[in-house]
Amino acid sequence: MFHDHRFFTEDGKPDLSKIEVFTDDKLVASIVGVSNSAGEQLWNDLYADQSVEVDFINALKNAKANGLSREKAIELAQTFKCNVSYTWHPTNNLSEEGTKLRLEQIEAFEDPDPDAVSAKVEIVRQKIKDSKDLTPQQKATMIDEMDANVAIADRDNKGANMTERIWEEGIEEVWGGDRPDLSMNLGGRSWIFDADGKNNNEGWAMIAALTTLKREMFVQTIEALDDELVAKYPELSELRDDLHKVLNNLNIVNTKAREITDEVAKLPVEEREAYFKAHEEHFQTALVGLRSLYKPVGDSMGDRGHNFYLSTLEKLEAVRDPERCHGDDHSKLDDAFRTLRRNGFTLQKGQTRHNGIVYADMMDQFFAHEEFLDSDFLRDSDRELLREKGKFTALTDDQQRMIMGYVTQNTKDEGVRKQLQKFLEDAIEREFDSKNGYPTSAAAMADRLRIRSIFKRNFAEGIISDSGEV
Repeated sequence: MFHDHRFFTEDGKPDLSKIEVFTDDKLVASIVGVSNSAGEQLWNDLYADQSVEVDFINALKNAKANGLSREKAIELAQTFKCNVSYTWHPTNNLSEEGTKLRLEQIEAFEDPDPDAVSAKVEIVRQKIKDSKDLTPQQKATMIDEMDANVAIADRDNKGANMTERIWEEGIEEVWGGDRPDLSMNLGGRSWIFDADGKNNNEGWAMIAALTTLKREMFVQTIEALDDELVAKYPELSELRDDLHKVLNNLNIVNTKAREITDEVAKLPVEEREAYFKAHEEHFQTALVGLRSLYKPVGDSMGDRGHNFYLSTLEKLEAVRDPERCHGDDHSKLDDAFRTLRRNGFTLQKGQTRHNGIVYADMMDQFFAHEEFLDSDFLRDSDRELLREKGKFTALTDDQQRMIMGYVTQNTKDEGVRKQLQKFLEDAIEREFDSKNGYPTSAAAMADRLRIRSIFKRNFAEGIISDSGEV
């Protein structure tokens, strides 16, 4: 069925009519031109009486002329927020190659020289006509989504790094003084952790997604510290060795998680439950592996690598100082430093979409758990009310808030959080969905929350589908 969407006729020849639509200059130009033309129109409306070339530096010069100070310009840059979320949908209509060519085509239209645009567009159009891999030949798997996300995250990070540098150079040029070092709220958000009722995105898939992004961050940081650079700056040698130690631990967990995520998806529905149960011990081992990732570099299991992260930033920043490091060496280190500073030890922070129905089911199981009901987390009156009503969701909103407020009043304490988390893990029944063979949505979510709690800093704010989920 997927071959129907390819850019070829039944006899295998290029379908020129489809290709012409896909490569229509006006269509692609409109994609690029919408923001550009809107920006130019806004500029013209605001400054119609001024003869000023529309570009970033002149915008800053105009802002300065209108009273914006250097300090306020720096403050303004660091208040920007642009966190684009991207997911490689299983029914995506372009392959990796098709997406790459489409991006090349869009990039061609961003060249300010019209003649250069025409030449670049023609080159890309010819590539598209020659390509035999524009569209996917099969539905994308969860592993496909993870790997595609790595490519997108890499591009987003480079764009975010470039934007920070453009602002720094602009502020230095327009206001003078030393070039500022800006940490802007940019960079994409990964949706491969999406959890809106898709119980196939369970614990193993969560570990695979988390460690795939973490692994790539370590790989890129190590690649930036190549032999030539380390020879010039010997103090980076120990850091590179430590990064390798953590990467070795990551590879063990990542390889197993990707293998199981891929294998279980290929099994018949009726065989999945037995497969998951057979690998339960491996799952617990993987959780231990996650908690002890940074053990080789001296971090305690409770720290989760944060001290190592801070020391890594400090060492990279000391060497990337322009007074010490120049040219290509500085560019490599600067990219590694900025990406690490922005995201932590992950190529892109995760962002999950939640599901109110699943959470309601989890809360009913949690507040019906006998060990929790008998604990000091509840008052006698709360216990009586819960037993009388039968389930948490049968209470009024005010009653729910009253009980939740009491239960969570001391959650700033790490010990209290661990106790509550243990109650939740024990309360959620490990059941399986007969329709697809995966753990039920509540069981999958419990695993996902347990994994998220290990590396909280690798996740950004969640996504809420409706106000009832707040």
